[in-house]
Amino acid sequence: MRVRLDDQAFSASLPAGATGTAAIFTGHMKATHIIRRVVLRQVAIMNYVNPL
Repeated sequence: MRVRLDDQAFSASLPAGATGTAAIFTGHMKATHIIRRVVLRQVAIMNYVNPL
């Protein structure tokens, strides 16, 4: 999936090969949304602490 950023100045300042993690939440299986949000937050913290 590709994401197009609205802020052109911000998108120009990103380094080549910048990546991220995203999730698409739907109306199905709402109980798993909380777990997924926690996992996304943990991945973000770990990438901040130990960037690759």
